[in-house]
Amino acid sequence: MIKFYLTIIITLFTLFSSNCQSFKLTPDGFKTIDGNEYLVIDFETSNKDVLFKNSLIYFNSIYKSPQNVISLVENESITINGKAKNSIKRNSMNIFDMDYTITFLFKDGKIRINPPNFELKNSIDHSRKLHVKWAKISMNGYDLGIYGKNDKLKSESAKNDLENYFNTFLNDYINSLKTNKNSDW
Repeated sequence: MIKFYLTIIITLFTLFSSNCQSFKLTPDGFKTIDGNEYLVIDFETSNKDVLFKNSLIYFNSIYKSPQNVISLVENESITINGKAKNSIKRNSMNIFDMDYTITFLFKDGKIRINPPNFELKNSIDHSRKLHVKWAKISMNGYDLGIYGKNDKLKSESAKNDLENYFNTFLNDYINSLKTNKNSDW
C-alpha cells in the first residue's frame, strides 16, 4: 500500500514539476494536456535570438549528424527530422521504427512547440505500418492502429512509448534551456 501511495506522489510531483508541459496522444494526434494544438514555453527574460541560438546549440549536441536532421529559418524556426530505431512497441511481436518531425518557433520570451508528426514502420522490413487511428480491417496485417473503431485504444504500449519518447525529448530540451547560463568558458 505504501508503494502505491509513493508511486502516486512521485507521479504527481513529476507532472507538477514539469509544469504539465507535455503532449498526450489522442485518436486525432498529439494534443497538450490542456487539449491545445501546441505548447508554448515562456522564457520571459530571453530574447528570440538567444532562445534560437541556445536551441540550435542543444540540438547540434544531441545528434550524430545534425546537418542531416536539422533544418531552420534563421532566428525564426528549427525543424527536427529525426529517426528512432526500434522505439515503439505495439506488442511484444510488433516493434516499429519511427521517422518524426517536430518544429520549434521563436518569439521574444517564448518558444512554440508544434505537435510531433511521425510515421511508424515495422523494424524488420518496413512492410507494416502503425497508424494513430486505423478503423478498417487489415486482411494482411500490414496496417495496424493504436486506436481503432470508435476511438477505442488498441495499443496502450504504443501510446505510452510515443508519449514517453516525445515528452522526454521535450523535457530534456526545456531543461537544457532553463539551466543554460551562457557561461563565458
